[in-house]
Amino acid sequence: ALKLGKALATAGRLTPTLFRQWAVLLYRAAGKRGGLSRASKAELRGLSVIPLAGGGLGCVDDAPIYVFQQSDQKAATLDCFDTVKEKLRIVDASLLAAAPARPMVLSVLRDAGVVDASPDTVVTQHVIPALVEAASDRSSKEATCDRSTVIAYWRLIRALLAKGEGRRGLQAKVERGKREEIIKLLRDAAVPVCVRAADGKKGFE
Repeated sequence: ALKLGKALATAGRLTPTLFRQWAVLLYRAAGKRGGLSRASKAELRGLSVIPLAGGGLGCVDDAPIYVFQQSDQKAATLDCFDTVKEKLRIVDASLLAAAPARPMVLSVLRDAGVVDASPDTVVTQHVIPALVEAASDRSSKEATCDRSTVIAYWRLIRALLAKGEGRRGLQAKVERGKREEIIKLLRDAAVPVCVRAADGKKGFE
């Protein structure tokens, strides 16, 4: 089944519809053997077979790929998330359009290394690495991340760190753990600092 997906991608015939059908075939074939082996998952992650929003195929070995589900829509309410979303490689939404096949397609996407576009995942896997790269570019005078993008990244981080402050209970404990992870990543990374956000309010110093 993996060879079939690779052949379809090489031939330029792996449309979102064909990907859904192939994913169901791969899921069922792997299920008979107890799931994909570690070697098969590694091979799958290296294949450019995942249809992306806006066209084209991708694999996570090149760069992270995200999938937006209904539960991730709350992320859109966070400050500047829409701006950051434009920078992400996102799975073509039509892959999850067929309800009966959705769980099988999601399982294959996860085996391929695709991750949910939750705010904390986007910040830890995309935003902070992008800021670190921007800092490196500044030192070499090759800017690949403009000021407006850096500001958007910092505003999203600020909104995420402020999310859930003052709450109690298990969910609040989970959110505190995520905030602490983000803060640790920021402390360990050399990143460009945004002193003022676009709305004139103070940012991080």
